[in-house]
Amino acid sequence: MISSSGSPGAAMKIRIRGYSSNGSSDPLYIVDGLRMTDISGLDPNNIASMEVLKDAASAAIYGAEGGNGVVLISTKTGTQGTAKVTYDFQYSIQSATHLPKLMNAEQYIGYQTEAGNMPAGVTSDYDTNWLKELFETSPMQKHNLSISGANEKSTYYASLGYLSHDGIIKGDNDKYERFSAMFNGSYKVNNWLKVGSNLTLGHAVRNYVYENDIERSVVGSALVLDPLTPVEYTGSVPGVIHELLAQGRNLVQSKDGNYYGMSNYVTGSVNPFLQRDVRQSKSTRDELMGNIYADIDILEGLTFTSKLGFNYSNLNGSVYTPGYYYNANFYNDYPGINETVATTHYWQWENYTSYVKTFNEDHNFNFMFETAVSEYRYKYVDASGSPLTKDQYSYAELDYIQSQERSTVGGYSYLDRKLSYFGRVSYDYKGKYLAQVSLRRDAAGLSILPGPERWGTFPAASVGWVLTNEDFFPEIFLSHVKIRASWGQNGSVSNLKNYQYASNIVDSATYPLADGTYVTGSKPEQLGNFNLKWETSEQLDLGLDVRAFRDRLTFTMDYFNKKTKDLIKDNTPPLESGNAASPINGGNVRNRGFEFELGWRDHIGDLNYSIKGNIATLRNKVTYLNPTISRLNGVGLMQWTATAFEKDMPIWYFRGYKTDGINAATGDVIFVDVNGDGEINEDDMTYIGSGIPDMTYGATINLEYKGFDFTLFATGSKGNDVLMGLFRTDRPMVNRFATYYTDRWTPSNTSASLPKADVDPRYWTSDAVVYSGSFLKVKQIQLGYSVPRNLLRKISFSNARVYVSLDDFFTITNYPGIDPEASSSDDNALGVDRGFYPLSKKVLFGLSVTF
Repeated sequence: MISSSGSPGAAMKIRIRGYSSNGSSDPLYIVDGLRMTDISGLDPNNIASMEVLKDAASAAIYGAEGGNGVVLISTKTGTQGTAKVTYDFQYSIQSATHLPKLMNAEQYIGYQTEAGNMPAGVTSDYDTNWLKELFETSPMQKHNLSISGANEKSTYYASLGYLSHDGIIKGDNDKYERFSAMFNGSYKVNNWLKVGSNLTLGHAVRNYVYENDIERSVVGSALVLDPLTPVEYTGSVPGVIHELLAQGRNLVQSKDGNYYGMSNYVTGSVNPFLQRDVRQSKSTRDELMGNIYADIDILEGLTFTSKLGFNYSNLNGSVYTPGYYYNANFYNDYPGINETVATTHYWQWENYTSYVKTFNEDHNFNFMFETAVSEYRYKYVDASGSPLTKDQYSYAELDYIQSQERSTVGGYSYLDRKLSYFGRVSYDYKGKYLAQVSLRRDAAGLSILPGPERWGTFPAASVGWVLTNEDFFPEIFLSHVKIRASWGQNGSVSNLKNYQYASNIVDSATYPLADGTYVTGSKPEQLGNFNLKWETSEQLDLGLDVRAFRDRLTFTMDYFNKKTKDLIKDNTPPLESGNAASPINGGNVRNRGFEFELGWRDHIGDLNYSIKGNIATLRNKVTYLNPTISRLNGVGLMQWTATAFEKDMPIWYFRGYKTDGINAATGDVIFVDVNGDGEINEDDMTYIGSGIPDMTYGATINLEYKGFDFTLFATGSKGNDVLMGLFRTDRPMVNRFATYYTDRWTPSNTSASLPKADVDPRYWTSDAVVYSGSFLKVKQIQLGYSVPRNLLRKISFSNARVYVSLDDFFTITNYPGIDPEASSSDDNALGVDRGFYPLSKKVLFGLSVTF
């Protein structure tokens, strides 16, 4: 699980066994059988269980969409007995975690003076710590009320949920509010028919600030703006303010009526408070999803299930930009509004038959056959305009645009259909020997793949041997030993849409005729590729499961080797073609590693305890790239392309100059001449790091003593790097970490670890800005108390628990930035820090009662 942002309402990312594509590596989410790509609107209180399908054989049932793994989520249902009403409440106090130490005013002046960027003798009345000014303590609260029950014929579960999350950046521009409702029910009509439904309704409103953007990130601006600039002018204002006002410039004021501070030195970055206020972004999502199903028992052991699932989503977005002026690079003369509407309609219909039969008491078979069809429709409309009738938020509507001169309208629609057939046979003999084979055929819609290649075939097989069920196995401390192996293929077309393989004819430039008239010519929009086919992930998994000492000890080991071939990527057209090229199947990626999990549970008198730990290793490598392409360029940092996709390298590795220390005589950086030509230029850029960890790990400790319970959960990674992407070569006067001043080379400090202030600009595109991203984070420390049942019965309660928790409170890392765990939502920028919204630490109080 990867935290792409700590912003309220931001979605989490899950990566299963590495990064398998130059495009999306997102897994498939299955919620009560419904396929989904995003689960951020799902209330965790309604989740009963979550299972991750890692190997290809277990994910084979989802063939066309299981190439990046599958996450199965089951929501709660009613249980047999009297009706239960449960109320869960949480209230947390959030604050910023580790704030890096940046240069103060004295250090900044000294550093920039030595660098020749500032004349000698500069002084300042200000010493602004932008990070401390930017963040505040903020609240978050959750409520969930549910009622559930079941009898011999029916089950039901209904819940209402509410979440209010205020972000840690000062002001009201980073808030998230979610309302949710759920109803799950089933009814046994007779002894052969059972019907049911799972329905979820959600409404969410998110206000957010820009992040992970080298130009517009609010946190990024706080990291690089000089300390000589105040947040706002509270007394007299400098002459430049009077001059700009005299010119009619629209200067932004704080809520107290003061003008925001303007930097005289860092012209490319902006006061983060002004950055926060001049883009007021809001999104509203309404969603209805669920399924209805029927189970029919035809004969003994023979069952037919039909399930119809659906998901309707409507996402409205708006960005209001008032009129303002900050400097010559950052201004907006006309207040404007941009509105977007994205509508999604999805349905799936699955029908499957299963037959379970035992022969001669020892041979157990399970046959299953399934057909499935689905349709996904997406429509996006974008409209913007300026100026507005009045420059205030209440007029930020398209209705209030004064003129259509600056108005734009755009959009597109997208349709995808899939058809699938799936068959599986499972067998076991006396619980000793296990085997399973499956085959899936998937057809993509013509909007995705051309007709000749639209079908994909994905086989899978697995075997297992339970040694402890053998007669010869001795009765010792081992209670269960199982050896297993699996192999399978899964497909993906998640990187394709809207006939990208096709060569559509579009209008081109006008052409003059001999008579002086002009005609509009037409040309192919791009070169077509009717040989485009599925991305395919092929995976081998070898595993061992052990339980010992009356199941108190558990151990699991897996080795996996996952090869993803025929990666879908953009092609490079011939120079003489004059147009773009369609995507091609042009690359292969390999992920392999080991996974270990060890657990122990026992009790000492009234103390029950359990300890569990896990470690996973990963080796990622691009094993093939189409010969016409030397590398794919990834994320750009203005004058530097920082990541690349290249053969024999990890996917989207960091690419820049290598350094070999500091010249003690001059304080200059020693760059490595990689190609040995005697010059240092772009040809010497090479591998300088990777955002992919070599190892991830976690540990959980649970204790229970009488009514008290305690949980400690920690997680971490090792071997991954973080590239600080805010230190640009074209902005020499940005602020930096304080160590660049305290540890810099000077004539009196020739053994320094960092170069002199007047450093070669290429230094900021080298391994010098790549830091270790390894970390150990204590995600949760929780202490709870359950009130004794005999006391609760007197007030008609069946359960009551109170607890307090410290979440994300402690982090051990050498990364000098804010948060080593935050990562880009784009895989081609994995590990590149462009001003992420950091994860907050929380003091949480909770209550759960059932009656």
